[in-house]
Amino acid sequence: MNISDYFKFIAEKVEEEYKISGEAKAKNLDPENFVEAVKSKNLAERVEALVGPKGVASAIQYGKSTREIIDEILEGEYEGKGKSKEQLAEQAIRTGLAIETQGVVAAPIEGINKISVEKNPDSTSYLSIYFAGPIRSAGGTAQGLTVLITNYIQNKLGLEGYRPLEEEVERYVHEVILYDRRCKPLQYCPTEEEIRTIVKNIPVCVDGDPTEDVEVMAHRDIKRIPTNNIRGGACLVIGEGLALKAKKLAKKAEGFNIDWDFLLSVGKKKKDVSGEDDKDYDAFMSEIVGGRPIFSFSNTSGGFRLRYGRSRASGIAGKSIHPAAMILLDDFVATGTQIKMDKPGKGAVITSCDSIEPPIVKMKNGDVVKVKNIEIARAIKKETDEILFLGDILITFGDFLQTNTALLPSGYVEEWYQKDLKKAGIEKCLAEISAMSAAEAVEISLKHNIPLHPAYLLFWDDLDFESHRLLINFLGNGNLKEEKFCVPYDKEKNAKEKRTLEILGNEHAVKNGFIVIKDYVSLLFPLGMLEYSDKKFKFKTNPVNEEQNYDAGLPCVNKISKVKIMKKAGTYIGTRMGRPEKAKERKMQPAVHCLFPIGKNGGRLQLINEAIKSNYINIEIFDGVQVRKGDINVKEIWDKALKNLNLPAPNVRCVEGLISAEKIPEKIEKGILRAKNDVFIFKDGTIRYDMTDVPMTHFKPKEIFTSVERLKALGYDRDYKNNPLISDEQILELKCQDIIVPKESTDYLIRVTKFVDDELSLYYKMQPYYNIQKTEDLIGTIVVGLAPHTSAGIIGRIIGFCDAMCCFAHPLWHTAKRRNTDGDEDAIMLLMDTLLNFSKKFLPASRGGRMDAPLVVTMTLDANEVDDESHKVEVVESYPDDFYEYTLKSVNPSDVKVKNIGDLLSTNPYENLNWTHDNGNLSDGVKRTKYVLLKDMSNKVDAQLGLAEKIRAVDEKVVAEILVNSHFLRDIQGNLRSFGSQTVRCGKCNTIYRRIPLIGKCPNCGEKLILTINEGGIRKYLKISIDISEKYKLKNYILQRLSILNENIDSMFVEAKKQKNLSQFW
Repeated sequence: MNISDYFKFIAEKVEEEYKISGEAKAKNLDPENFVEAVKSKNLAERVEALVGPKGVASAIQYGKSTREIIDEILEGEYEGKGKSKEQLAEQAIRTGLAIETQGVVAAPIEGINKISVEKNPDSTSYLSIYFAGPIRSAGGTAQGLTVLITNYIQNKLGLEGYRPLEEEVERYVHEVILYDRRCKPLQYCPTEEEIRTIVKNIPVCVDGDPTEDVEVMAHRDIKRIPTNNIRGGACLVIGEGLALKAKKLAKKAEGFNIDWDFLLSVGKKKKDVSGEDDKDYDAFMSEIVGGRPIFSFSNTSGGFRLRYGRSRASGIAGKSIHPAAMILLDDFVATGTQIKMDKPGKGAVITSCDSIEPPIVKMKNGDVVKVKNIEIARAIKKETDEILFLGDILITFGDFLQTNTALLPSGYVEEWYQKDLKKAGIEKCLAEISAMSAAEAVEISLKHNIPLHPAYLLFWDDLDFESHRLLINFLGNGNLKEEKFCVPYDKEKNAKEKRTLEILGNEHAVKNGFIVIKDYVSLLFPLGMLEYSDKKFKFKTNPVNEEQNYDAGLPCVNKISKVKIMKKAGTYIGTRMGRPEKAKERKMQPAVHCLFPIGKNGGRLQLINEAIKSNYINIEIFDGVQVRKGDINVKEIWDKALKNLNLPAPNVRCVEGLISAEKIPEKIEKGILRAKNDVFIFKDGTIRYDMTDVPMTHFKPKEIFTSVERLKALGYDRDYKNNPLISDEQILELKCQDIIVPKESTDYLIRVTKFVDDELSLYYKMQPYYNIQKTEDLIGTIVVGLAPHTSAGIIGRIIGFCDAMCCFAHPLWHTAKRRNTDGDEDAIMLLMDTLLNFSKKFLPASRGGRMDAPLVVTMTLDANEVDDESHKVEVVESYPDDFYEYTLKSVNPSDVKVKNIGDLLSTNPYENLNWTHDNGNLSDGVKRTKYVLLKDMSNKVDAQLGLAEKIRAVDEKVVAEILVNSHFLRDIQGNLRSFGSQTVRCGKCNTIYRRIPLIGKCPNCGEKLILTINEGGIRKYLKISIDISEKYKLKNYILQRLSILNENIDSMFVEAKKQKNLSQFW
């Protein structure tokens, strides 16, 4: 099935579901008699549906630029005649922002509160734009662009511009910095002088709603700033928009004929050529969480080696490591687990790839083993004493391009070696290169003067000269026999020499007083201790010249070796665990089945079954004419619903009250059917399932547990090489709107289909739609994907399942939701459930209420209308010939040309997307992170520090100190401070009181009150912290702080003593 037929097939399925749901809605059993999730085919229709104005879709489709459309709106086009300047400006700004954010994010409707024309003290006029917190969802560039658009509109309207007073400028300085320190850390917090530069030179007023409880401490009660609370939206736009994206915005301003060159002096300074940044490193190391290990320190020998390339399941921030490394890291890293890293970017999700360098370990018996597959990893895991080298981490060139990180030096890898062979006139594929013997590799290097094969390289650069000297003298005592090199070994006398072999990563075994080395060529040939002749190696001693001035590390080896020895590791990447992978049904807190209010009459579980015992309950609700608060006969409504469905009464959980503007409740019948099928509702009426986002462009049928026959029916009739599909081992290219969901999700999704079928048949009196009985029946089901910061969903189709706790999908599909794969999670909803049950009438009336709601559903994915991060995904089988030399020069990635999806936008960006490294089997590795399986924090921390002790690239004492300082001490002190000002909660009706009522119990129901912060919550990390500090001999300062905290807690929780009477003293 070609891409046109595929899109047509998807569209037909979507239209079918819209038709059925439309018939159901027409029965007038819902808040509206039509489907409220508006379908759209493209950006133009999304923009018009989200923000308008009516008719703008035609202009966008015609190809008019954002600037041209803004001009037309200001001129009164699109039903704008008779509107005020403020109204026209507001419409133009919202529409312009919606176009720039692909009509997906909620920022144009929720991130801007209002636009107004204001006066300067000298009576000149300017535009003031009031930002709200949800403007964050637009992203930094779009935030700044909103201000630029406002500047352009202000000029068009002939307004003079904002002229801030000195006290107003200083208020911004104080407010932005206070927001960063006390509220939410900004991605970039500008300096005081940078804030002054922005506020003084931007000719529009960047204003905002008071979003935080924190008040400014200086520059208060200013006339033109009507609040003393921090304005979060304004701070975000100044910090993460105008400052962080300053250079980009200055360039974009030229397109509007506006001079914003003052921004060229603002923003992050370029990193040095090494890519190092002390602030980034400090942030990476300082945010350790209890139970989530550090896997490698930054640029530390033995950590993850940078490997350039893309697997079938990496890109847009997704990275791959060897599946054996997942197992050896004590199962803390699973497919979909987020890692935090020092560069490039800050986070990533992990997938497995077995075609990259595997880890190397030291066994408890002294053997050093390269762990080439998961079978070996599982067999030796318990006997592993130390992880000497973690193996490769595969990072795409596109991730460097996206983050504008200078290329980091690559180690000498097979792909680079292939380029050198090609220059020498030797054509070999990577499979042939991997199969080359040591003799063949040495012969080619000697004959063609090219570096030694990467498979026969060791980590020579990690050694100093003294280690070299000891090693050469030690090896001189050995002999070559039966293709093994044996050297006498005394555990005490030769400890340094043994350690040198371990650091080099040389595989060997310890047997009967000897170190036995099978791969002796990689060790002896670079040291000049092997002669090669007639395809055979002969051992010779090469005593060290004590008077010769040797360099340390690799230069020393290259003075001895007959062939060039390259660096095995160019760059080591620092990594630590972030969030665990997730696949779980979405539930509100508390979980409910129905958006029907019952006040506090439902008990602790908020059951309508309890509320009906009173017959009448006092609630605020829309009665069909108006919103009123009064007694409602809920028993009558309940009985009528049960009779309508002809069902026995299940336990149905309802909401306490409605937070929508019109207070329209959901029909009780729907809640009964959800309870019957054990599924839960979200705020907008839909049922959600959340999953971690993971990229994928190619798959094997066996990896997704879908038969060849079923895949053919879905349009997968040929593999990625255009061969007919006949085997479940063939590799297929994933179609851009198809997704693979976790097996973990299938039970819940099946229950959702049964709920929808019950709804259609019992409530709407129509035919059921899904009729699903088993997991395989879910294949082909149409879903809607939605990210929390957006208001537009994208259609997807389930084609298979995975063992991992994540959602595999095309990079274009993820970026259609305005997401990458750095650890975020998004929801899927069954399309039919969305069409039948979503209603704008249920959405919260508060700011941000329309975020995370499927106001619009995009039917067909257009690669030109997604976040451009996916456009940077490379689609090559190998990098350009001079690519690896560029990495040694640390050039900017924008100066290197690598073919990517962006280059295919004008042709076909959906098919023939190549990759550089095959994954093997995506199901390999770890399925569920150990962090989730360990329930007790003490066990998690023991495992975390135990792993730190095992990894050579990590110092466990440093980890322990950061852990106690950055996590446990803060938590203990925070809970101790909060204890005195905490609220109390009723154990029965869940009412929360700011202070304990005088009667000592709940005034509503008379039940006992419960503390929200108790002694156990304060002490929970104290013993762990003390034990860690003593075990790892941390600084006395830390021990003293813990001791003082312990005394403070003891003094607060003095055990009550029984009062004695006077007679007991005599």
